Formats: sequence, C-alpha cells, structure tokens
Amino acid sequence: MNFYQRTNLSMGLAVIFGLELAIADWMRGPGISGPALQAFFWIAFQFMFRIKLTLDDHWHFGASGPPLSDRQLFTDHILSSVSALFFALAAIFSFRFGPSLLFFCSGLATATIWILVRAGTQARNLAWLRFNLGYGGLAALAYLLPGGLGVIVLLGAMALLLRDLIVSETPDRMPAR
Repeated sequence: MNFYQRTNLSMGLAVIFGLELAIADWMRGPGISGPALQAFFWIAFQFMFRIKLTLDDHWHFGASGPPLSDRQLFTDHILSSVSALFFALAAIFSFRFGPSLLFFCSGLATATIWILVRAGTQARNLAWLRFNLGYGGLAALAYLLPGGLGVIVLLGAMALLLRDLIVSETPDRMPAR
C-alpha cells in the first residue's frame, strides 16, 4: 500500500469518525434539527457513499490504477483530500441537515472538479459526473421535503449509489487480499 492509498483510507476513517461524533452528539441530548429517521438514512447514505469512494480512490492511487505523473498524483491527492475534508464535515453535522448538506455538496463539487480535471471523455468518468449531479440533487431534494418524503428521496439516493457501484465497476477494483 502506498502513501496515497494510506491517506485515502485515513480520509475514509475520518468520515466514519465524523458519523460517530454525530451519533454521540445526538445521544447526549437536544439540539438536533430534523427528524431522527431522516438523519439515520442520511448517515447510512453517507457511510455507504464513503465506502464506494474509498474503494474507487484506493484503486486510482494504487499500482493497478491509471499511470500518473508526479504532478497528476499531487493534483489528485490535493483534490481528493479537500473533498474528503468536506465529506468528514458533512458527517460531523449529520443531525443538522442544512450544514451537513452544504458540506456534502461542497465535497461533491470538489470531487466533480477532480473528475473534470482528469475526465477526458471516458464513459466511466462521464457516468461519475452524472452520478455526482444526481447525488447532489437528491440530497437537496431530501432537505427540502418534509420527513417521510425526505426519507424516500434518501432511499432513492441509496438506489442511485447501488447503480453507481455497478456502472462504475467498483466491485471489480476491490483491493487484493
């Protein structure tokens, strides 16, 4: 495992730690905005989304990923790290859906810039752009709709994530044992 892969795994753990902080904050008492059920599905979506990103980025930064120059590695590492920071902040604020959504969409925007910097016209990269737009749109819609409808939209985001896993061939890039 190289430096970039270790950093990627650390960023994934930061998001998971952020989710734990949000849950611990919620368990301590009041101060939570939004219904708890919607927050649960928002946390579940963020957790599954981070797993997908961690797997994709682990492959990207590994020996089996695309050949990258030092400049490309540096650019990809910076954009990946900034995106991960926003996703970690989104996780920390999971029970405050407004700020969490703002951080999540900022992370998506940074990841989308990363895709645009690297994309070219590869079908997988164009699919990632569409998926990122879908995630941002569904998260914003979940924020705008009241409780039960917001939960249904978040379930739709999870279904989109499942589709993303298949289209992006994420299972085919699992790390070796």
